[in-house]
Amino acid sequence: MALVTAAVISVLLIGGIILVLNKYFVITLRENPAPAPVIKAEVKPAASVAAPQPVVEMAPTPPPTVDLMELKSRMQDWPDEVTLATQAVFPGDVTAPAGTNVKLISAGPEVEVEYQDETAKLLADQTDLVARILSHRAQVAKELEIDRTMEGIASVHLKEEADARQKEIENMYGKAPSHEDAYFSVKTYLKQSAKDPDSVEMISASPAVPAEYGGRKCWSTKVLFRTRDEMGFSKQESGTAYIEGDKAIGYEREQ
Repeated sequence: MALVTAAVISVLLIGGIILVLNKYFVITLRENPAPAPVIKAEVKPAASVAAPQPVVEMAPTPPPTVDLMELKSRMQDWPDEVTLATQAVFPGDVTAPAGTNVKLISAGPEVEVEYQDETAKLLADQTDLVARILSHRAQVAKELEIDRTMEGIASVHLKEEADARQKEIENMYGKAPSHEDAYFSVKTYLKQSAKDPDSVEMISASPAVPAEYGGRKCWSTKVLFRTRDEMGFSKQESGTAYIEGDKAIGYEREQ
């Protein structure tokens, strides 16, 4: 009997312990729940919207006009004749229908015209005066543009021909020395042949031109310089120096 009682008590104790532990774990889990997963929302930048560009409207080119008051003194712009836009009546009951060509005598806001030896004054817009002048001016402008174009073409051709001639000359005589090269090469040559090298002072040297010296094709330049003579007196001398490549190869004093 005692053993049964002890067994029952043991079972009850074990059951109680299990109930207590189970309750503890349930409460702990409720007090410290697992952290919820963090969901990161991807925020996309708003698409940039370009500001509308203002529309720039070009002002229309005004049509060409004729200053009729100014035309009165610009006889060079007057055509020899005009065409009537409307019927015109001349002295002597002479009538000229629209479309008739009449001789122009004077022009301006009011025009004087002649038809069958009779003259009459009309408003300019009763004729094609303005249209004729504008047409003539347009033709003159077109011809001037053609002339400028032709001049440009001719200038290009002339340059091409000059370049071709220069190339041909340089093939025969070598490259033309620059003014600076000619100046210093001649100065060096004159110093080497002068009795008093330090006295040589170049004054000028002309642009080089093709020449021959001692049977050699070269370039020549007219030079003017100062030096001292045998007595030590300063003198001015001129002559022709000959250059080949970047060196002076000879000099001839001007007599």
